[in-house]
Amino acid sequence: MTRLVVSHYMPADHGTHVDFIVPWTRRIEAACPSLEFEIHCEGSPYALLENQFSQVSSGAVDTAHSPASLPAGRFPLTNLLNLPFLVEDAQQGSDRLWAAHADYLAQEFSPLHVLAFHADSGGVLHMRDTQVRSIADLAGKRIRTPAGAIADAMAAIGAEPVHLLPPAIRGAAETGDIDGAIMAWDVLAYTQTQNIFRYHYTDVFYVSPLYLVMNP
Repeated sequence: MTRLVVSHYMPADHGTHVDFIVPWTRRIEAACPSLEFEIHCEGSPYALLENQFSQVSSGAVDTAHSPASLPAGRFPLTNLLNLPFLVEDAQQGSDRLWAAHADYLAQEFSPLHVLAFHADSGGVLHMRDTQVRSIADLAGKRIRTPAGAIADAMAAIGAEPVHLLPPAIRGAAETGDIDGAIMAWDVLAYTQTQNIFRYHYTDVFYVSPLYLVMNP
């Protein structure tokens, strides 16, 4: 029996685990009885978001799932998808990632094998105490954003971008260190901030590219 170790950073009740990783491993195990998978998710030492790329590259795990924003600067072409208002939804983002894979993106991941690309549901604006009716309402507001183009866009309209990884968002929102956050709906649920951010907006600012890769 050959055991393959898979890691990701989400909790066991998140869609990444329940609807994506687990069914994928079960299908492979059914097709190839000599393989079994060991899955590490939130709570495991292998589940730290910032370590996904390094541990699959080193062989500590065989397969890892991570946003392409990490490690910072490692995947510049893949992260072009993260530009503001470039795509409308997750499906369009996923399609564009796969369309660019063979000619442009595969080289960024070498020598790792890309098993899957996909985009998340998209970052939308969630505000704590301020209703936003115009761009001017964001002036001076501290907005959690991913690093890069979205942060630059927020700064350009007068907001103060604050770069936080998802585990740090709730604490900053509770203490008032941020006035709002641009993040996907599932991150709102994952960070348990539904009752802290009271105003929500549906315009998709960006989608985040994610990867599932295997050690060579």
